[in-house]
Amino acid sequence: MADESSDPKLGGAAEALALGAHGTLDPRAAAYLVKQARLTELQIADLEREDALRHWSLRVRHVSDVMKLTFELSAAFVVLVLVGLICMTLWKAAHDDSLVIQSFSVPPDFTARGLTGEAIASQVQDRLAAIQDGSKTSRPANSYASNWGDDVKVQIPDTGMSIGEFYRLLVSWFGHETRISGEVYRTQEGIAIAVRTTGQPGDIVRGSDADLDDVVQKAAEAIYARPQPYRYAMYLMATNPAKNRPQAHALLHGLIANGTPLDKAWSYMGLSTYEELTDPLHAVGINAKAIPVAPDFALTYQNIAAEEQTLGHDEAALEPDRKAIALLSAGNGGMTERARNISLPSNSAALAELKGDFVAALHDYEVASALPDYAGIADSSNHRIVYELGSLHEPGRARLQWRRRVRPSAGHDEVLSDSVDTQALAAIPDWPGVLAVKGDLERLLIPTPLLPFTTEYTKQTLTRNIWPYAAEALAHTGDMKGAEALIAKTPLDCLICMRVRGELATMRKDWAEAVRWYAMASAQAPSIPFPDNEWG
Repeated sequence: MADESSDPKLGGAAEALALGAHGTLDPRAAAYLVKQARLTELQIADLEREDALRHWSLRVRHVSDVMKLTFELSAAFVVLVLVGLICMTLWKAAHDDSLVIQSFSVPPDFTARGLTGEAIASQVQDRLAAIQDGSKTSRPANSYASNWGDDVKVQIPDTGMSIGEFYRLLVSWFGHETRISGEVYRTQEGIAIAVRTTGQPGDIVRGSDADLDDVVQKAAEAIYARPQPYRYAMYLMATNPAKNRPQAHALLHGLIANGTPLDKAWSYMGLSTYEELTDPLHAVGINAKAIPVAPDFALTYQNIAAEEQTLGHDEAALEPDRKAIALLSAGNGGMTERARNISLPSNSAALAELKGDFVAALHDYEVASALPDYAGIADSSNHRIVYELGSLHEPGRARLQWRRRVRPSAGHDEVLSDSVDTQALAAIPDWPGVLAVKGDLERLLIPTPLLPFTTEYTKQTLTRNIWPYAAEALAHTGDMKGAEALIAKTPLDCLICMRVRGELATMRKDWAEAVRWYAMASAQAPSIPFPDNEWG
């Protein structure tokens, strides 16, 4: 329909009605227009209010949506955190290899004396920790079939389902936790402690009330021996090698017969270490048995190299030294990180020393001496630094380093220290010092109940590591007859022994005899430069 205002006839009629007969505005029309204006104003005001309300509503709805989104994101974050915690707890439970000692059952009179089940469990924990500390080796923890790490703890029973109880339930489902339980009870002779370890047969140790500490110690040793035979054997060897040798050897031979390849290799290491301190000539052969079992095991080659060099077989030490360095440089070698870190520069220094590169040997020994120690390598490196400085014709620095070194107080370590010191003093040279160490060492090597040095160990140590340098010292201090008599007692398969024979002949100006000894030494060690240098 067309708009009425577009019809000229209608438009004219409306205009005539509004203006009236005399062309003035009709009052009724004026009133109507006023009302229409008022209505329009009201409608505009209403629309403005509605528009403001609509905008406010939109803002409220936006804020509500934002808050809803924030809540949903927060809820999702909380769920993710909970899921993460659950996953972490499950992972930790699945990888839990700790040792848990449950509260022991004890007689009522024990409790009355304060010896509760928790107290006995704590005593067992302390003894196990001491055994663990005494059995430290360079063997990585993950190479044991049963490894507790260093996590040994006493479990006190809880009442109800606590968070701790729930975690223990998860560990029992998914983990590899080792649990120890036991009871103390009275017998006709005194007391007994029965102990049981997860997956192992039980053990019973007996004694009197007065021997409670000893009974607890035996119980702890029984607990440790079954799942950790290699570590327990090392503990026995470290505490009293003479007394404990049969038991330790039985454990190691059992692992060689029935253990994993790594068990076999490490057991050969344990046996060879004992031979180093009792019959050194047989140590290399025992170590060599580990090579077919674990050909990438660096400690085998490291030990063979050290044993050959100690015997004066310098040429035979070269190849195992190179092999150990290659395996350690590759980043593993079957040893702990701490042992590997210090063994690498130590082996590199030993190889450089054999080849006559005293500058490189000095650098590597300085590196090793500054690292966290393993098996006394840091201290022995400090001793070797004296030798390297002396060989580099720096007697002042060598003597200063000599005063800084730390000498072990007793035992086999003291003997080994004196052996290295003899060579170092000869390199300075300090001939009176060499003779003083010789006297100290000969007195030290007299067997005692605490230090049962074998006749063979004493013989090999003196003839190969001490007397050649002492013979040099006697010759340089004017006692050529004594020097000749002493060097004659040394073996011919020892390079330094052959070289000193050549040196003594040279000092006597017996050139033919000197050439004979140097030629024999050169043939014995064709890759070692010292005999050829001295011969020339």
